[in-house]
Amino acid sequence: MLKSLSNIKGNQTEYFSGVNGIKKLYKLVAKNWHAKDTLYIAAAPVDSFKRLEKFFLEMIHKKRVQDKVILKILINKDAESYGIVRKNMPYTQVRFLDVKTTAEYGVLNDLLFLVNYGDFPYAILIRDKKVADTYKEFFNILWNHGRKISIPPLIEDNESIDKIIAKYKKYNPIVITDPYNFEKIKKISQAICVFDNKFENVDKIKKIIAKKKNGIIIGFGGCAALDAARMCSSKELPCIIVPSILSTVCISIDKAVFSLDGKTKSFQTEVPKEIIFSLPIVKKTDHESLIKWAQSGFGDLFAKIGAAIDVVFRETQKTKDMITVEKIRRKIPETMEALDWALNYFKNYSNRDLEHLAAFLHEASVSIILQDSFELSGGGEHELAYNIERRFKKENNPWPTHGQIVSIGTLIELKILAEITSDSRLFDKVCKVYKKLKLPTNYKMLKKIGIEREYILQGIKNIKNIKNSNTLLGHNPALALKLLDKIFEK
Repeated sequence: MLKSLSNIKGNQTEYFSGVNGIKKLYKLVAKNWHAKDTLYIAAAPVDSFKRLEKFFLEMIHKKRVQDKVILKILINKDAESYGIVRKNMPYTQVRFLDVKTTAEYGVLNDLLFLVNYGDFPYAILIRDKKVADTYKEFFNILWNHGRKISIPPLIEDNESIDKIIAKYKKYNPIVITDPYNFEKIKKISQAICVFDNKFENVDKIKKIIAKKKNGIIIGFGGCAALDAARMCSSKELPCIIVPSILSTVCISIDKAVFSLDGKTKSFQTEVPKEIIFSLPIVKKTDHESLIKWAQSGFGDLFAKIGAAIDVVFRETQKTKDMITVEKIRRKIPETMEALDWALNYFKNYSNRDLEHLAAFLHEASVSIILQDSFELSGGGEHELAYNIERRFKKENNPWPTHGQIVSIGTLIELKILAEITSDSRLFDKVCKVYKKLKLPTNYKMLKKIGIEREYILQGIKNIKNIKNSNTLLGHNPALALKLLDKIFEK
């Protein structure tokens, strides 16, 4: 039936078979556009990116940007992480639809094309201005219902903090910072010191800001200061984020985490106006601390692998399907890219390594904004870390960073996955990366950062007693205990 479409009068319809046929279609579309044309794509599914992302980036979008052709694209919910790349392209507008499809349609002038990325990919091209205009009207309706997500830019600025603050002098800035930086900052700007992540700090800070008539907030320091800055910001009072350490994936998010009534809770905030990464600021700390905080950042970044394992685990519980490494990989393409980079290019916490870490943490933060959820940022590995911290942190000083502790649970979840699937590729790869990053891979290294074997044992046993621990680790605590020495006794 599809092939008979080519018999329509005037050869108005063409049929394209397979992935190569879809490539041929898009090359044909590219030949038909002119400068300042607009290309409309609706309901772009995740399968389109998985099958043809390299082709789209290197062949279609490269030419489109050169030709100054505007792209308005609606991306499906399960493909939102690919929206990060699109939003950073010139002549590109992106919105997101809360739908899941295997097909998309596109409109360019008098061309309408339908593309199915299912089990038997194919595409149909129709040359008919009235039909194309009709589908463009459908697109405009969908566009108005699409979610427009504001993504903060990551700006590299090699200035000192006092010079960065000076750039915003006309806005009467107020700096929210931590005890480590407060004494210096208060000499050059209005400043508020945040000692911890207790929610009661927020009301106090807001009352101070209300009297100052500030035009902008600058969050400078670690997590508590950055969270407080985001929490106290608004559309009328935007915030600039300047991290002094690269310790978590939370540098660029639109959320803040606080302790309220004895529980850790997440709160929605405004998206930061911009994120400023200054290498001189990050390197101002001593070398040992610099490595410790950067290890924490990598540990928190690769915890997204553990979180993705848990998301796929929950999905397969419903579908009775098999959990696979490929399904996990599809959930977190930006994290898997960072893993490949670390394996192949990481040196020894050089300037270039820190610059890449900042970019990876920013992309991980942006993915949280796109998904509007921490679901792919924390799972069983964070659950284990919280259990260890709650029970043993007071007994030890100094204490490892949160990212260092989280890295432990990531390895455990990966080892459980390897046992269940008989596929150890991802576990082996992460172990190799950990060794390059000097993250702990054995008990000797764990003890060096302050973590005893007993802490991990008790943490896992505590997870075993949690009724609603819907993670791979939470469902397999006995297996985790059995595998523990295989992972770390090396």
